[in-house]
Amino acid sequence: MTDKDLRRLSRAELLDILYEQRKRYEDSLAENQALRQQLEDRTLRIASAGSIAEAAIQVSGVFEAAQAAADQYLASVKAATAEMVQKTDEAQRQRETIIQDAKQQADKIVQDAQAQADRILAEAGAQVDARWAEFQKNADALIHAHDELRSLIQNRHADV
Repeated sequence: MTDKDLRRLSRAELLDILYEQRKRYEDSLAENQALRQQLEDRTLRIASAGSIAEAAIQVSGVFEAAQAAADQYLASVKAATAEMVQKTDEAQRQRETIIQDAKQQADKIVQDAQAQADRILAEAGAQVDARWAEFQKNADALIHAHDELRSLIQNRHADV
């Protein structure tokens, strides 16, 4: 798997891969144990069938091959595990960065909305004040006109 493929994997998928690697490692250990058991069985047969020197040469080669295979697999598992840990850490850092950016964007949206709401309220307040002043002016003019009309009517009745 390439780095790009691993970065696209979710945390659960990465954990599944780690679990599979761990299982392979344990299977290899079990296989190694089985091979060791087979070697012990062969050693007993060789010891009973032939010379000790001959058996040592045969057992040594088998043990070396088994140990080399186990060492190679163990190194592979350790490397894969280290790589997975590194990629998991990187994914965690990216996740935290994304969350932080989202929080900042959300805060900015809220601030912008609050500023717009404050501006709308201020404009509405100014319009209400202006309309109230207009109403007051018209009401005063109407009251004044009414008073003048009453005065004219009273003067007219008084003249008649």
